[in-house]
Amino acid sequence: MNQNIDKKLELRENLRFFFNRNNKKIIFIFILIAIITVIIFIWNKNQNKKNLIISEKYVEAGVALSNNKKDKAAKYYEEIIISKNKFYSLLAFNKIVENSLIQEENKILSYFEILENLKYKEDKKDLIQFKKALYLLKLNKTQEAKDLLKNLIEKNSNLKHIAKEFI
Repeated sequence: MNQNIDKKLELRENLRFFFNRNNKKIIFIFILIAIITVIIFIWNKNQNKKNLIISEKYVEAGVALSNNKKDKAAKYYEEIIISKNKFYSLLAFNKIVENSLIQEENKILSYFEILENLKYKEDKKDLIQFKKALYLLKLNKTQEAKDLLKNLIEKNSNLKHIAKEFI
């Protein structure tokens, strides 16, 4: 019985000694954890706010497009693509291409570059590459398009069979 009490007292003394000896380090670690938690919270809130703004722009662009204000819609869609939002950038780009909102080849190709550099899963990257190949075929840049299609075939993409049909 006395041994249990002695062990408890000894443990308390060891803990007290440890905390007294490392007091500054422990306080520093708690402050660091608190700061990191606050930074993560603020960053998440900021990301949510950005996503909300981009989603509102996407809706506004859709409304402008339905009201036949193609220039305004194109401007909104371009802003969305430039924002590099993984979800809305691809949607906005598809709207631009489907509705022929932008006629400048270089702009469209630069938007393809932006989308290719976003961190998508491999199947989405393949789809973007396939769309780029189709767009290049439309522009009569057949060699560049064939290179992209061959790349899809070589890496055994899900779009391999479709790519073979175009070559």
